[in-house]
Amino acid sequence: MAQTQFKTLPQTIEETQAAFRPEENKIIDICVYFSTEAFISLKEASILANNQKCKEVKPAHLLTILLKKTEVIKNLAGQKVISPALDCKLVGKAESIPTGKVYFSPDLLKILFGAYLIAKQHNDPEVDNVHLFKAISVYPDFLHLFAEVKLEASGKTATFIMPEFLGKYAEDKSNPGILTETCFVDREQEIEQMLRILVRENKHNVIILGENGVGKSALAHGLAKLLENKNINSLAGSRVIALNLGSLFATPANVSFFAPKITEEVSVLANVIIFLEQIALIQNPQQFAYMISFLQDLEKKAQVRFVLPVAPAFYNQTLQNNPYFSGFFEIVKLDELTVEKTASVLEGNVSRIEKFHNIKIADNLFLETATLAKRYLPGSLPQKALALLEETCASASLSDNKPITIEGIKKVVAQKTGIPLNSLSTSEKEKLTNLENILSGYVVGQEEAVKKVSEALRRARAGLKDPKKPIGSFLFLGPTGVGKTELAKTLAKIFFDDEKAFIRLDMSEYAESHTSQRLIGSPPGYVGYEEGGQLTNPVLERPYCLILLDEIEKAHPRVFDVFLQVLDEGRLTDSQGKTVDFKNTLLIFTSNIGAEEIFENGENLLNPSFDRKKFFEGVIMPVVRQFFRPEFINRFDDIILFNPLTQEVMLSIARLKVKALTERLKEKGVYLEISDEALLKIVKGSYNPSFGARPMERAIREQIENVIAQKLISGEIKEGTTVKW
Repeated sequence: MAQTQFKTLPQTIEETQAAFRPEENKIIDICVYFSTEAFISLKEASILANNQKCKEVKPAHLLTILLKKTEVIKNLAGQKVISPALDCKLVGKAESIPTGKVYFSPDLLKILFGAYLIAKQHNDPEVDNVHLFKAISVYPDFLHLFAEVKLEASGKTATFIMPEFLGKYAEDKSNPGILTETCFVDREQEIEQMLRILVRENKHNVIILGENGVGKSALAHGLAKLLENKNINSLAGSRVIALNLGSLFATPANVSFFAPKITEEVSVLANVIIFLEQIALIQNPQQFAYMISFLQDLEKKAQVRFVLPVAPAFYNQTLQNNPYFSGFFEIVKLDELTVEKTASVLEGNVSRIEKFHNIKIADNLFLETATLAKRYLPGSLPQKALALLEETCASASLSDNKPITIEGIKKVVAQKTGIPLNSLSTSEKEKLTNLENILSGYVVGQEEAVKKVSEALRRARAGLKDPKKPIGSFLFLGPTGVGKTELAKTLAKIFFDDEKAFIRLDMSEYAESHTSQRLIGSPPGYVGYEEGGQLTNPVLERPYCLILLDEIEKAHPRVFDVFLQVLDEGRLTDSQGKTVDFKNTLLIFTSNIGAEEIFENGENLLNPSFDRKKFFEGVIMPVVRQFFRPEFINRFDDIILFNPLTQEVMLSIARLKVKALTERLKEKGVYLEISDEALLKIVKGSYNPSFGARPMERAIREQIENVIAQKLISGEIKEGTTVKW
């Protein structure tokens, strides 16, 4: 090769571009500045170009050769590239010219001098293969070569170099290193639906609609995997690239500088499907408008397809009425995985999790892990089950490093939810079988109510309830102070394993029309929007719980409309668009409706031969229908009558209250003994059927607790003292 006539080498890219005009096919002597290895690479690139019958050696030829070099492969760890050593070949149309002398193209000449500048910047004595590769990968004028080069290993696409600006905000989802069969278990139907949309001539963009955690991002991996293994003519060789819109449009500077650069880079890439991430982070209306303009420009110039994952809330509030998204995108709905399918996802991810945490996971715990995540943790499957398994492994690796068992999973659930560990280990079968006896130890004189609730809970646990509805929904009717709220609290403690799994709302606070909105949260733009709903927020935080709605008859009729969807479909959408799952909740509504009629028939209700059903249908239900619409009444699993309390029942309740007081005093070393005669005297002195057990409870506080408290503080009662009442 003849040497190019230069007194000094150009010092900048601009000087290089000025020195070598595209129309001049210069031939240069590179031996002076380039290492032997770099010279050999250029020679091999020349041979490749000659074999391809190309009259010029192009950057694509050199890149193909460089990616076979060991030193370049090692350097790829710092680049946005999918590595391994590959059997590379150039794919594309070759010009039909006779074999003969080849020249370096103007573009390749610029790269050679770019490599020289990189070597000089690092004070390296000569240009080597790594300098050449870096010059190719960072020089923006040569983006077209990424579309020209296709690297193949075993017949499958294995390498892709992300262009400079796109690489700052994008990730290659087609990377074989991140594709696993288990990312998208049982999503074949949704992926096929996406493909049917993507191959269209028009309206070929996809919106994946699903709650956080259901696997929208994993679907991008699934699509990439399918495109790798399936021959689809119009999508042949397509790569799935995830573009972070939230970061790209975070600042006006990004909008003005990076967006046009990315459009330019993508326009030279062939067969690209762009997975648009974090669109919900773009809150500024002006930036959102710029983003739409960017997408329209990108689609027009680059002929790309878009896949956009969004939550239903964001879609309903922002995209549904937007002409661009409604006119150019089709919706694919992605529902939450079942517990069984989530177990398969967990099993498929075991090797990855074990390797990362260097810990062993016991077999056959996946179904129970998914069940625990579904029942106790907020969020959606499979993500929350995967997070639970990973957190358990992380906890074990930081402490004992023992194999992960279901007891370890339960321990993490207990820590996250506050549910006592021993309660999680209790046999649920035994508890449900004896539920009436357990509840009767806390709630006295309401055998029918206890029996009906217990039966409903057993039906739910046996899987006989409608899976779309809550565990149970009851309307408790009866006078004040007869145990309606007490039964609800006891159920939270016994059935839900935790008194904290108890959400109580006083419905008298929702008597005005506008107050119904507080249940689901204030609308956007109103005070309190960020706080969420007074009903929906607690359920989001603790999806396995009991909800007590006291004095429902005092609420405004619009409030009933909120609960119609909860009782019928087991879900509710809050003001922020989040779908709140009520399928693992037990709803209890209480009311004093019919209290007068119950008092009038108090003695009859306690008579076993009394026709309670006839009384209920003929006397109570006509009163109930005066307050509630039929569609609301019909959604309850049962309407339960609570009996008025007799003095005998009140005495039993008094014994329970005193027993609890005795246990508290034992902790202080004080022992209380009180006779039934003394208790009966208190009961008779405070008995008022209209107010139930509450007057008696006040009497115990005033006549017993207050007196003992005073004497404890004064020192009259000391540790070890037995107090006889």
